[in-house]
Amino acid sequence: MEPLDNIGYWKLLLALSRTGELGKAAESLGLDLALASRMIHRAEKHYGIDFLDRTARPCRPTAALEPLLPMARKIVRAKNEADRLVLRLRAGHPAGQSVFRVSIPINSSRESLINALFNFERKHRDVRIEVLADQGQGLLDGSVDVAYLGYMLEDRRVFSIPLPDAYSCLLASRRYLSEHGEPRAVQELSRHVLLARNPSNRSFSRLLFKGRESYVLADDTRISFGDPAACRDGLLKGKGIAVDLSFGYVAEELAKGVVVPVLPGWHRSKWQESVCCREALKWNTLARELMQAVRDAVCRSFMDKWTFWYDRLGIDRKFVEETASGPDPRK
Repeated sequence: MEPLDNIGYWKLLLALSRTGELGKAAESLGLDLALASRMIHRAEKHYGIDFLDRTARPCRPTAALEPLLPMARKIVRAKNEADRLVLRLRAGHPAGQSVFRVSIPINSSRESLINALFNFERKHRDVRIEVLADQGQGLLDGSVDVAYLGYMLEDRRVFSIPLPDAYSCLLASRRYLSEHGEPRAVQELSRHVLLARNPSNRSFSRLLFKGRESYVLADDTRISFGDPAACRDGLLKGKGIAVDLSFGYVAEELAKGVVVPVLPGWHRSKWQESVCCREALKWNTLARELMQAVRDAVCRSFMDKWTFWYDRLGIDRKFVEETASGPDPRK
């Protein structure tokens, strides 16, 4: 069998183009880096084309990859559609039944979103919804139909509806503060361990703001990077101060006072959330109604609203409002 007869190779080539690095491409697919490297090498040897520039550090895709990408997307999309049809048939669902795969962030309160999706199914008896976590990039290969994202996905293959700007604040457990003390000035963060989303996350930022003041987390700052689940776990176990967790993701702990704000008024730079669908579904009535249902659920959920939590925790909102209306402190 030729390498590109295997769907895994096409997925790897797409991931390589999307991430720009073999290591990140392998990670996104859950592959061992050595295996991904062998797969690329085998394809290169078989076809006599270099897909990877090994003189660069880290290795990057070559220009030879670009002409293959449209076909790769079609192949992966067709495979995903076939898999979904087989699953529907195996489950006894009619072949003509509408199925929407919806991605929602881990870093959010899920109750209102899940209820909205269940209500949508009850309203439309011929629709089934499959929920995935943090699979928004699947919009690009057709494995996801609708996604609630913590960023704006600028891609012509995607149609997006913006949501209100989102903000976080710095959070710590009482356990951490009892063991390490509480920073009284933003400069003191250099003496603490911070917990943050991976730099590969599209909404990642090292900037902190308090009104017109700004502070940049230096490269030598002790930051433990991870996905939302890892950051939340580290926060609750007293491993550090979280800088970009959604309020809804730790709502119960905030309500109980197990987790408290640190340096009130300071917040990570805002991020633009959105609800998106594949461009092919832009004029699909059900898809647009589903997007609106997701948007309404997000806007209704007080668990995720920074305004609710700022008021609940006694943090002055004027600092965020000054940041939003004033000049960009980075310029």
